[in-house]
Amino acid sequence: MTKRRTDELGRILIDSLYEIPNHFESEDDERDYWASHSFSERLLNSLPDEPTGFPIPERILITSLEEVPHFDEELEAFRWWQRREVSDDLYFSLKEGTPDFERIQPYAERRQRAERRKQASKAKRKVS
Repeated sequence: MTKRRTDELGRILIDSLYEIPNHFESEDDERDYWASHSFSERLLNSLPDEPTGFPIPERILITSLEEVPHFDEELEAFRWWQRREVSDDLYFSLKEGTPDFERIQPYAERRQRAERRKQASKAKRKVS
């Protein structure tokens, strides 16, 4: 029996993509597998480089609520927002908890939501 190589954390090193199960019975099984296995340098170096110059489609910048239609279904809204982006000025001009804010919030960029949380936490610290 061949001794399995391990990394510095004791995880079994995977040298081939064929060593990875095609199917896991549950998310717990998959989590347990990845907690005890890791890609080897040999495997990582054998993978093709990611293509450069991947064209990222341009997104239309939404600067006004008047540009945003009302949607009957969430999927319809999701599809519309895939090609659009909330401007920073619009996002930060909306008051949290208002219907307009709630309409835009799910489609704001992560960085915008993070900045809003950061601003809110600064304001809370100043109150004391």
